[in-house]
Amino acid sequence: MKARSRFLFLALIMVAVSMTIIVTIIVVLYDHQIQQHRAMLEVTAQSQARLIESVARHEIKGRAPRPDYEPFQEAINLTVKAHERYVGFGETGEFTLARAEGDFIAFVLRHRLDTVERPAPVAFDSELAEPMRLALKGQSGTIVGLDYRGETVLAAYEPVAVLNLGIVAKIDLSEIRAPFIKSGLLATSIALFVVFAGTTLFFRVGRPIIERLDTYSRELEKEVGEHKLSVMALQETEARFRLVFELSPDPVVIAHFNDGLVIDVNKSFETWTGIVRSQAVGSNVGELDLGIDRNMRKDFRKGLQRNGQINNFETEVRLSNGTIRIVQLSARLFEIHQDLCMLIALRDITTEKAAQQVLVEMNQSKNEFISMAAHELRTPLSAIMGFTEFLLTPGEFGGFSEAQKQDFLHEVHDRGESIIRIVDDLLDVSRIENGYAVTLDLQEVDFKELLTKTVEFYRDHDSRHTFHLDFVEVAEHPKVFLDRHKIKQVLENLLSNAVKYSPGAAEITVVGRSLVGCWEVRVEDQGIGMTPEQIEHVFDKFYRADTADSATQGFGLGMSIVKQIVEAHGGSIRVESAIGQGSVVTCTFPCAVSGES
Repeated sequence: MKARSRFLFLALIMVAVSMTIIVTIIVVLYDHQIQQHRAMLEVTAQSQARLIESVARHEIKGRAPRPDYEPFQEAINLTVKAHERYVGFGETGEFTLARAEGDFIAFVLRHRLDTVERPAPVAFDSELAEPMRLALKGQSGTIVGLDYRGETVLAAYEPVAVLNLGIVAKIDLSEIRAPFIKSGLLATSIALFVVFAGTTLFFRVGRPIIERLDTYSRELEKEVGEHKLSVMALQETEARFRLVFELSPDPVVIAHFNDGLVIDVNKSFETWTGIVRSQAVGSNVGELDLGIDRNMRKDFRKGLQRNGQINNFETEVRLSNGTIRIVQLSARLFEIHQDLCMLIALRDITTEKAAQQVLVEMNQSKNEFISMAAHELRTPLSAIMGFTEFLLTPGEFGGFSEAQKQDFLHEVHDRGESIIRIVDDLLDVSRIENGYAVTLDLQEVDFKELLTKTVEFYRDHDSRHTFHLDFVEVAEHPKVFLDRHKIKQVLENLLSNAVKYSPGAAEITVVGRSLVGCWEVRVEDQGIGMTPEQIEHVFDKFYRADTADSATQGFGLGMSIVKQIVEAHGGSIRVESAIGQGSVVTCTFPCAVSGES
């Protein structure tokens, strides 16, 4: 802000202060004047009311009655005569006397200065004559309101009890305000004149000084501005570098090239290495205990000195917590105060390397899956082709009896069901992977019958193992609502796994229990068992708990699909196992009896 502007601003402040003082004084004086008038009017109204009451009592009691004598009128006449010589107060000060006549206020007397009149009546429910209306209601006090003319007045009102009259002493509010408005305007004019005159005189006397100050100020501002621009340019450059340096997600080190002493490190370096900045600054790069091979450091330094830069130099780094990370080093040479320095950025590519390894393993798993799928499908298809060849050309094999042909057809049917189960497993996994829930065709099922038929099927088709079925604590066998095909798929998967991982002649025990609110099925084998780690992954897709002692076939989808089906029914499944002690799989299914969903 220029000096001239400052002086003008100061003059405005003086004007504001003067106006505030003037307004405050006028408001205080005005309030005091209002209070004085209020008291004066109240005394006037009360004294006049008491006087009229005394006159009225005297006329009523002191005169002998005669036919044409009216005490009320006599009292009014005496009051009028008494006020003919009453000067009153102010230019608009007056008092009025009135009484209620029906729905109107009838004025008996109005006295202002030396004038005595009788105003026109006013309706009692009108907004006019508010003070008189209160007096006629028997109230007394003061008020600012409208009189019978519609003017705003300060009035005192009082009832005249003997004659049922009301008396009001009032003065126009504009008359009270007028001198204060006039005084305020005069004081404001004087204040403005004094401030203006003082400001003008001050400018005339101080103008040369102000001009010299303005000239000096402009020259100084120019010099300061040029200096600020150069400083700002330098600061912006430094700020941009510092911002990039600090916000870089990669660890960055700045060090002297000749002796390797660290100048600075960024936050990412501290977070990543666990080495705080105060510990790193002043230390040699080789002393930071990053575990970089000595020969690697030499090759890195030679390449940087030869080319002035290095990109994506791959090496291993050991962090403070002992973990080994694979990094890419990129560096540039630059000068600070003619001292050759180097900026080194480290990029952790351990995750990328691990991802590459995962991709290799996934590709290998894909190839294994394709090979396994081909094998799993080829085995039943080869059997189907063999049996159909027997049936199509029986003569080439010496002929077959009807019983043998029926056996061949049963074998073809069984192999076909095996292929269907494989395809169903693949379709179920595909639907689950795409985010679709397992669809259920719920129907009323006799669970005991379903479990019995499934176990009997394995007894008939597997002569190498012994199947033991037992029902415990089954008082009643309620029918439940299940997807018969899906639950059969679950039971077949559990029994198939028990058969796969159990040696020949081993016993497989199936226990069914009808508990309160659910059915529980327990499948126990005497197989090779599983480790805790294998149990943890047993429900993963494509996981097969193979050991050196087993060579089982399958996609590794069975238990994953079993878990999905059981949970879709609102049930649960758990696996208990130990190496060499077999496995126990327990499933529960809620009993949603008829009428429940």
